[in-house]
Amino acid sequence: MIDGLLRRGIDDGTFRSDITAGELRFLLGSLPQAAARLAAERQAGVGETAALIATVFLHGTGTTRPRPPQPTRAATPTRSS
Repeated sequence: MIDGLLRRGIDDGTFRSDITAGELRFLLGSLPQAAARLAAERQAGVGETAALIATVFLHGTGTTRPRPPQPTRAATPTRSS
């Protein structure tokens, strides 16, 4: 069931196509474990950890990636006839 949902997200462009549904499932499964550890160690509250899971998964695996900075080019003089 989860793999089908993840595959659909890959197919419709919600998730990156260079990560398989199995890899996404593994990552998604690992986030609640890490968040539970944060909450147990009182490093974050329950609401904070829930937001962390959603944010990290959706934005960390989404197709929108920051663009690398473009090199600046010096202006090239133009010739006039």
